[in-house]
This record gives sequence, C-alpha cells and structure tokens, in this order.
Amino acid sequence: MAVEFNQLEASAKEKMDKSIAVFKSDLATIRAGRANPQVLDKISVDYYGVSTPINQIGSINVPEPRMLQISVWDASMLKEVEKAILKSDLGLNPVNDGKTLRLIFPEPTEERRKELVKQVKKMAEEAKIAVRNIRRDANEAVKKLKKDSAITEDDAKRTEEGIQKLTDGKIKELDTLAAEKEKEIMSIWCRNTEQLIIRRICPAMWPLLWTETDAGQKKEACRALSGIKLEWNQSAGW
Repeated sequence: MAVEFNQLEASAKEKMDKSIAVFKSDLATIRAGRANPQVLDKISVDYYGVSTPINQIGSINVPEPRMLQISVWDASMLKEVEKAILKSDLGLNPVNDGKTLRLIFPEPTEERRKELVKQVKKMAEEAKIAVRNIRRDANEAVKKLKKDSAITEDDAKRTEEGIQKLTDGKIKELDTLAAEKEKEIMSIWCRNTEQLIIRRICPAMWPLLWTETDAGQKKEACRALSGIKLEWNQSAGW
C-alpha cells in the first residue's frame, strides 16, 4: 500500500515540478526593463540547416544593466541573428556594429508594466491549472486503486490528503514566484538613472555606493546626498 502511495505522490511531484520549471523559464523571458540573457532563450536561427538557439552559436554578455551584447562565433551569422531578434516579440532593435549586436532595454512605461503584470498573472493561473490537473489525474488513479481493491478506504484517504498537501505547496510556490516577478516589474527604481545622478551631482559618493561596502554604509551614504531625495533600496542590490 505504501509503495502505491509513494509512487503516486512521487510521480505527481515530478510532474508538478516540471510545470513550475516551465513557469520559471517563461517568467525569465518577460522583458521588465533589465537586461536578461534569458529573454533570448526561445529565439533560434537557421544554423546550416538546423534551428539553433542564439545562446548556442555565440556568447551573450551584460556589459551594462540595461544592455545585452551578442557576439557570434561565426561572423556570417550576425545578420541572421539580427533578423531573428527583429522578428521576435521582444520589441527591440539590435545595434549592429559589424562584429557584435547590442540590445538596449528601455525603462518600461507604467502602462507597459501593468500589461506585463497581467501577463504574469495569466501565466501563473495557467501553471496552477496544470498543477491541479496533475492532482486530478493522481486522485483518479487513487480511485481506480480503491475500486480494484488494491488499497483500502483509509489508504485512499491518506493518499489523497498527501496529494492535496503537495498541490497546496506547489500552488503557494507559484504564487511566490509570480509575486516576486510582479514586484520586479512594478519597481519604481531605475538603477541606471540613480547611478547617473550620483555620478554627476555627487561623484565623491560613487566609490562608496558602488563597491562591496556593507549595507549600513551604503544607506548612510544615500542619506548624505544633499539635494537628492534617495531612499535605500536593499532589493536593488546597492
């Protein structure tokens, strides 16, 4: 009996984990204003007759917080990569200097941020539906075992309770991932702009803020910037 329970729960957990992994991958492709190489994961080019992801034919670097730089190992593919990006739904125009491609990520407008949040909510709901469908299938398997007298009523109840507990945990995990992404999207912080202000108006503070200084010192440095209303934002990483 325990073996059947373990198999059902383990199988359901594996399937739910895969659904969550897909959700995480989809979240990474949402362009929230910061340069993220993962937005290119689903863009492929025809590489000598084989559809190949961009990250497999070159390197992708983040030289600046809002810039991606793509260097392909085969220079003849640079134009093809540019075309693939233009045809995608990223909404970005690559800058081609003949050797590399640069993608500049503009700060999203408030309207665009709200649209992205709606997209995240929709994706989260679809992931939840997938998880609940897995629960349904597992419960149907339990009912079949009980009908075939392979497990007792008590065994079936315990198995269903275990599957429900597993489902609740995965739904909570999806909610957490969605909330974190929504927070990132709706953040009012523009790291580039803050850095530019500090560099231009109070350059003496720059080394203190943009180094491996402890959080307390950085917070005090922000407060010390006369004439600029800055708040300490630990989540921004500086």
